[in-house]
Amino acid sequence: MAMIIFICVHFDYITTTAIGLFIIAFLFQTYITRRNFNNRNFIVQKTDSRIRLLNEIICGIRAIKLYVWENVFAKWMYTARKQELDAISKANFLRLTVWTFTVYVQKIALYICVLIKTLLGFQISAAYVFTVANITELTRTTLHILSSSLIFTTEGIVSLKQIEEFLLSNTYKKRQQEPPVTFSCILENVFLENCLYNVCLNIAPKELLGLTGVCGSGKTSLLKTILGEVEVKGTIFCQGTISYAPQEPWIFSGSLEENVLFGEKFDKERYTKVIQVCALEHDLSLLPNGENTLVGERGVMLSGGQRARIGLARAVYRNADLYLLDDSLSAVDNLVATHIFNNCIRNFLSDKSIIFVTTQTSFLKQVDRVCLLSEGKVEALGHYNEVEDLVDKSVKEIAQPVIQSNDTLLEIKENIGNTNTSPYKSYFKAGGFTRTILLFLFFVFVQVQVNSMDCLLVFWINLKESTFRLNTKIFLFTCGAISISVVVSTHLSSYALTKYCKRASRCLHNALFEKLLKGSMTFFNNHSSGRILNRFSTDVGTVDEIVPLSLGEMIRKFLYILGCYIIIIYVNFWMVIPTIIFISLVALYVLLFYPVISRVKHFEGLKRSPIITQLSASIQGLEIIRAAKAQTFLQNKFDEIQNLHSAAFYMHKALYFTFCFWTDFTQFLYTAVVICFFVLYGNEMIVGNVGLAITQSLIFIGLTQYILKMWANLNSEMVSVQRIVEYSDLALEADEGFLTPPGVWPEKGNIQFNSVSMRYSSNAPLVLKNINLHVEGGSKIGIVGRTGSGKSSLISILFRLFPFEGSIRIDGIDTKFLPLNILRSNIAIIPQEPILFCGSIRKNLDPFNEFDNPHLWSALEEVQLKNVVRNLDSEINLSVGQKQLLCLARAVLKKSKIIALDEATSSVDVETDHLIQSTIRRRFQDSTVLTIAHRLDTVMDCDRILVLESGRMVEYGKTEELLKNSEGYFYKYVHAS
Repeated sequence: MAMIIFICVHFDYITTTAIGLFIIAFLFQTYITRRNFNNRNFIVQKTDSRIRLLNEIICGIRAIKLYVWENVFAKWMYTARKQELDAISKANFLRLTVWTFTVYVQKIALYICVLIKTLLGFQISAAYVFTVANITELTRTTLHILSSSLIFTTEGIVSLKQIEEFLLSNTYKKRQQEPPVTFSCILENVFLENCLYNVCLNIAPKELLGLTGVCGSGKTSLLKTILGEVEVKGTIFCQGTISYAPQEPWIFSGSLEENVLFGEKFDKERYTKVIQVCALEHDLSLLPNGENTLVGERGVMLSGGQRARIGLARAVYRNADLYLLDDSLSAVDNLVATHIFNNCIRNFLSDKSIIFVTTQTSFLKQVDRVCLLSEGKVEALGHYNEVEDLVDKSVKEIAQPVIQSNDTLLEIKENIGNTNTSPYKSYFKAGGFTRTILLFLFFVFVQVQVNSMDCLLVFWINLKESTFRLNTKIFLFTCGAISISVVVSTHLSSYALTKYCKRASRCLHNALFEKLLKGSMTFFNNHSSGRILNRFSTDVGTVDEIVPLSLGEMIRKFLYILGCYIIIIYVNFWMVIPTIIFISLVALYVLLFYPVISRVKHFEGLKRSPIITQLSASIQGLEIIRAAKAQTFLQNKFDEIQNLHSAAFYMHKALYFTFCFWTDFTQFLYTAVVICFFVLYGNEMIVGNVGLAITQSLIFIGLTQYILKMWANLNSEMVSVQRIVEYSDLALEADEGFLTPPGVWPEKGNIQFNSVSMRYSSNAPLVLKNINLHVEGGSKIGIVGRTGSGKSSLISILFRLFPFEGSIRIDGIDTKFLPLNILRSNIAIIPQEPILFCGSIRKNLDPFNEFDNPHLWSALEEVQLKNVVRNLDSEINLSVGQKQLLCLARAVLKKSKIIALDEATSSVDVETDHLIQSTIRRRFQDSTVLTIAHRLDTVMDCDRILVLESGRMVEYGKTEELLKNSEGYFYKYVHAS
């Protein structure tokens, strides 16, 4: 507004047309920005979809590798990425278009003023031209800042709306009512859609209530109802505090002690007693740092039994009034389970009210009352001898993965700014070196046209002061042609830059994802999901949306500065001296500040990863956090992590602004030298050249300051490229296989283990030790042993999930010489952790679309899930046991000659267990079956039994022979149960 008033006062009405052009440009920029606002919402949706898919891949990577689903998940990821990148590219082009106006609008405005005044017969002087040029340049700078503000404001509004939507969503409601003192918990006429129907239940103080029922009967839903995690109809009263141990234990990244205390005050006597009654003493003695051992995110360095006991210990350590134990003993062997039940549940918690979920009849016989759920209804309630005929005599154990019992979380150290490859080189390589050169030459061509407009205008003014005359029409036509060419070529350069950056982003992301998908399981065990997601969210987002804008601005301003510098030297060669001094000082600042700024930026990125990890872990464990009233503890822990990130963030900003201050100070000195020089010696030069030189020098100074800031920003942003490229060195699965097996392989299913030993990392102890084993084709082998004995590790090396010593031969072919996809695709598995990915049941059963619907329905019918699936709504909500049945359906479809069952029946009731066993015997009658089980009755009909103890094969033989050996391990296991 001040600029408009100044022009109206000091110039004629013709000059105000320049301001009119700026107003039109601003209105057009506003229109484009509003269009980009709508596109921004679409981008956020697509980005969220990609990150959700990636999170599923990270959490389910073991199952993906076992099922050889890498290609299909890669296809889904590339589809999601393409949709996201198309939307981002459109937004980038619109943003570049907004900024592109500032490249030529000042030149066009000046040309229009000169054109109108010339056509109307006014005299054009150098003073007029260069005064208007400086005014329009100031207006252009203001317009550029305003357009940038519009872009970032609209994007900020989108983010604020997302935050607002989250803050206005339904929140967790605490229970306010308490029951009469005669009961600890009362449920009256409780209804939960599709889960619970008219449930009425009273729990007395100090009562141990056994809650049992078949798979999917609503046991876990009932506990969540008591916790207040789901909205129900009916009345629920609870007296005092509640402690909760979930079916699937939740472990956060921290020490074992931190996971047990979970924000509670440390009471040494109680802590020691809890460790003892939860059977963790022996495990602490095996861990290198005892209770201070880092257990890693999701407890990746612990066995399933250890995770279950830590989760139970956390619940028990909290001195609550009501304990909800959701099948906490299913992941441990019978000896440990009996120890915990007698010493912890019946003794240590004897003065507490307990709802204990289990289907182990040996425990149900010892509880005060038994509540039997069937299809969401209370079918029977009373003492065990009263309901014995209705209670299934099943042993329900929810399995968790057994990894190893004596590893600590490997300390992860990331390189800070020490990659061998320059991030610029990596980015330009992703974009294509030939395309990089062509793009740069195109920008040079645009800048030559922009500078030629200035030179042509000065040339014409100088001619007016000389005797030579140039035809006015030729001048105006030439300027008009160049102006049109500048407008067209500038927008084309923005489009070319958008396509180039889109290609670079796609290549960098795909290379990163391919490396991740081929990464070894050791990598996933040692790296938190937050650290990986940070690469794919923050860093990829920076490369997608911020780098293109900064790179475009950097190239344009650099070429503009180069053009200004050439013009200044052309007018007066001696101006090269102060210019070189100025550039040298700026280069010195760069050398001093850039390495520090870059390292601090990288450090800030590293400190951001724990924030994402903490948020991800907290979301997964919300039910436990709320039940334990640990919100304050987690908030304080988050604040500590956030403070570390904030310190690094503000340190980066402080260094950046310090750098800007010194460049500003140097700019003022240079400006003073230039003006003084032309004031003292300007009379000896042509007036047009002097005006051009002063104008260009002022632009040169302003742009130099701006480009240095942009360069500092771009270098900070290129750290994201560097962090992405760092993952190019991650450990990949060894896939050096070159053999192609016969057409029908394996034909018999013979398996030979020869001197097989295995460890999870180079500095970790052996978890399998010199295993020599021969499995006849078509035989059924039961694998038993205590938690952490190496059972699941044996299955892992059969699929080559981890490197191992020795050899494994299947039908005479060494598996190390087979490509991984061929090996794994010819072996079926029902994994220990039942995985259900987002999407339809069809996608979860047959992601490659190899089978038609009748085959899929037939497989579902065999595992008794047909009716369950038919009755599903749009949301797939299956219990853990039903998910396990879905895994069995996958194996039924595969029809492999070798099948591994890793606790396949641990999460189902006895009736379903019999169904699974009969299905396996029928469908895999001629196949080699390896069955891992805690429940010994599951393996009693196997041909042979393999007993593992501390990674060693201590027994192997026919089942009936081992049962006769009273000194044998298997004999003792059977009689102990």
